[in-house]
Amino acid sequence: MSFDTKFLKIYPQLPPTPLQLEEDLKQLKVLENGHKMKVIKVNHDAHGVDTPEDVAKIEALMRERNVAQWNG
Repeated sequence: MSFDTKFLKIYPQLPPTPLQLEEDLKQLKVLENGHKMKVIKVNHDAHGVDTPEDVAKIEALMRERNVAQWNG
């Protein structure tokens, strides 16, 4: 799951919802607070970045694949 910068500024302000808390799914917080989501199928591996350690793993993967790093 990924979000654009505009939504990332909104997301922390959204109140938790009962279903989100019960199921522990961020998607439910988004949907139950009235926001839309788009789901697309991709034909490649997806890598989550949830911890600082994950950032290091992704940066190493990017270097390995010669993918430029974004400095935004």
